[in-house]
Parts: sequence; structure tokens; C-alpha cells
Amino acid sequence: MPAAAVPDSEPTAEIVARAAHWAALLDDADVSRQVCDACERWCGQDPRHRVALERMRGLAARFDRLDGVGREALTVAAARRARRGLRPAIAALAVLFLVVGGGWLTLPPLLAPLFPDHRTGIGERRTLALADGSELVLDGNSAVAVDLSSGVRRITLFQGQVQAVVARDVARPFTVATTDGTATALGTAFIVRKQADGTRVTVVESHVQVCADEQNVDCRNLSAGQRALITRAGIQRLSDIDPRAAAAWARGWLEADDMALTDLLAELNRQRQRPIRFDPVSLAGRRVTGSFPLDDTERAAQALAAATGLGLTRTADGDLVLSARR
Repeated sequence: MPAAAVPDSEPTAEIVARAAHWAALLDDADVSRQVCDACERWCGQDPRHRVALERMRGLAARFDRLDGVGREALTVAAARRARRGLRPAIAALAVLFLVVGGGWLTLPPLLAPLFPDHRTGIGERRTLALADGSELVLDGNSAVAVDLSSGVRRITLFQGQVQAVVARDVARPFTVATTDGTATALGTAFIVRKQADGTRVTVVESHVQVCADEQNVDCRNLSAGQRALITRAGIQRLSDIDPRAAAAWARGWLEADDMALTDLLAELNRQRQRPIRFDPVSLAGRRVTGSFPLDDTERAAQALAAATGLGLTRTADGDLVLSARR
């Protein structure tokens, strides 16, 4: 295929969509000569056509370099475009073109809310004061996008956990969305956590409506202390919990009330660059009650060892190991 001439302007959205269509066809192992010839004729109609196609076909390597948050964002964006009539594979290519193609340094305005503008590292916790008077607390290793445009208050959670303390505004519902569904405040405070098996929603104060899809067909209302897991298969109610204990992480503490020791260690490890090592089989059945500092997980591990009678040692390479004393 001849090299692309330099166009006078960037490809339009319509050209991008058409280029995505041709790229999907050309990547088919059984592509016919007729398709190749038709694509070549299309490229000859406008220099922007060939530029768009060449950029589109070069996106595979760039996609491989996207981190988990970037891939999650692309999934969200492609799903929205697919609902507007584009085939999923073509929608993904079109969105990826707009995000990383062409050497653009900024995201198009319509895509900006689909990519995180706030991130935290492992062990970091951050409080965000929003322009509407609401407050977000991001747990460690979390990423969100904030959209407070006219008539909308939407937080997209790509990974991690966030607590929302919502300012009242009847005209603008406050929603936290993930790829699994949405949680919309009917009151003041709630927590949303993106997990491997779905999205967990915990109500701290008042009420929250959780929905398993964008069409709001499968929805349930939760009250303070109630929890639910949202998956693409639907909504599963979880056991109730003390709302103050559930929100303790936002204050820097982990509140355990007859909590499985292995679950507690997993929570501590979410805050650590180097996880505490332990054998889950040998610690199975042990349960713990107490308060543990998330901002000093080594001190928490020491307190945990003292409370359980377990041994806490450090390996030659610096890892902490919690195990039964010999």
C-alpha cells in the first residue's frame, strides 16, 4: 500500500469510523482481493482516508502497551459506541484511534470522562473535594474519572475503591459507574469497590440505588449497612455490615469484627508494595477482632501477630512472613 500523503487536516469522526471498518476487514485472514481493491479505491479518494487507515492498523502494538486502567477505559468507550450501532470490534478500533492514534497529546472532549483523571498508588489514600460540594476518598491503587458537566454528576471507577460523600442536588443525580453497573446516591454516603468478581457497593448513610446495566432495568435500593455485588449477570445481596466499620478505611483504619485472618491479611496487602507472606491453608479458620492502621501496615502486622500468637519474621530479602510459631 503506498505511503500516506500528509493531509491538510485530521481525519473526521466519520473517516475514523470508516477506517475502523476497513481495518477490521483487512485483518481477516480470509480477506478477498475485491475487498482489498475496494479499500484501496477508498484510500485514493482523500489523503485523510489513507492516514486514518494506516494509523488504525498500527494500533495493535499500542493497545498491548496500555495498562489495566487504559484497557478498562477502552472497554467502556467501545461499549458505548457499540450501543450506537458500530460493531464491537470496529467500535474498539475507532475509540483506540481517537485515544492513542495520530500522536494527539490530549483526549477529545467526549472521551475525556472515559479515562482516569485521578489515580492513587499502592498504599496511598487521597481525598478530593469536588466542585459541587461532594467529597471523594480514593483508596490505594484506585483510578476514577469525574464528570460534573451540566446536568450530570458521574464518577467512573476503573479500579480500586472510592467512598462518596454526596452534596444534595435533586436535579443532578450522583452516580458511580463501573463496567458492571451503577450506584446512584439517594442520600449521602456510600462506597464502591471494583473487584475481580464484580463491583461491591456498601451504603454508609441513607440509600443507594444499584443497577446491573446502563438501561436501569435490573435495579435495587439499599439502605445504610446493606451491601450488594453487581455483576453482568445481575445483583447479589451480601450480608449486612456495620457502616462505620465499612468506612473506616477512609479514615486510615481497618476494623475487623470476627474477620477471617486470611481476609484481613489480604486487605493489608492491598496497601503494600511487598505483600505480607503467609500460608492460607495453615491459617484457615483463624478469626480476628480489632482495629489495625492502614497507614502503617508493618505495625498492623506486629499487632496482628501479638493478638493471634503467630510469629512475624523478616526474610533475607526483606519480606514479612506471618506463620505459626514452631
